Amino acid sequence: MKIAIIGAGMAGVTAALDLQAQGHTVELFEKSRGPSGRMSTRQNPPWQADHGAQFFTAKSTAFQVQVANWCEQGIAALWSGTIANQGSRKPINRYVGVPRMNALVAALCKPLTLHLTFTLSAIQKLGHQWQLVSLENGPHPECFDSIIFAIPSPQLTPFMAHFPASWQPIIQASEYAPCWTIMAGYSTPLALPFDARFMDESVLSWVARNHSKPERTGPETWTLHASAAYSREHLEAEPESVTQTCLNAFYELGAPQPEWVQTHRWRYALANNTLAPADHALWDNSAQMGLCGDWLADGRIEGAWLSGKHCADRLLKHRLQ
Repeated sequence: MKIAIIGAGMAGVTAALDLQAQGHTVELFEKSRGPSGRMSTRQNPPWQADHGAQFFTAKSTAFQVQVANWCEQGIAALWSGTIANQGSRKPINRYVGVPRMNALVAALCKPLTLHLTFTLSAIQKLGHQWQLVSLENGPHPECFDSIIFAIPSPQLTPFMAHFPASWQPIIQASEYAPCWTIMAGYSTPLALPFDARFMDESVLSWVARNHSKPERTGPETWTLHASAAYSREHLEAEPESVTQTCLNAFYELGAPQPEWVQTHRWRYALANNTLAPADHALWDNSAQMGLCGDWLADGRIEGAWLSGKHCADRLLKHRLQ
């Protein structure tokens, strides 16, 4: 089969690898300039900062095996930083991509055919196959037997008319909390007694020293994540105002004024879905379409990985019937 996968985050890349391993021709389409989704790293040499997902954990046996394999390959590593204010959170191993968060997905993409800066605007049926249409270049010259969408649920809206009616309530049940993110840089390391801290009862939910993670280079950078409540209330606020409010909360921890700062707004940061299927994926054989992503799981990187695998499994099982 020829299969198109829309979205080069963890879910889409996982599905692509599994399907390609079974002998199918897979092409991956991503609207951004690079793969990774929210496993993102902002780079402006000489500094860098993980400004999306900060780490990932491995709860299921299958994902534990996968993470161990990534660590052996040198594309992931255990993060042993000092994390403060964990409260009732259970001690757990936390992992990161190396040498930066987005390097993990980028490494996984190497054997795949990847189209970047491809913003899908429409799909259309040509005979028994699907053709993709991008904002940048119009109709894609190749057609595909199947399509898997591995993008945030709000971005599915232009394609809803093609989806089975049974998918509609599941898509509508998905929710995303936004997150304002501040990246703050310093020429010398800060003398704070922690490398990361959960921030309860604050405009911030999390702060982290990027250079406490394995193999990070360049000047010291800190990532500040605003809380979901604050981000939702100030979603359309001026970035300068949000930046100052978040920095003020950081100053209360003893941090000095940064030498440089950048701000990013994640509209679709933390996913939740009360109607998500047990296997975290959707597949319709008559339409030859599937959906996967962390919004069909629990919002974590492990959930995205499981969703991508289960969506690929659904496609493969139907092809064998």
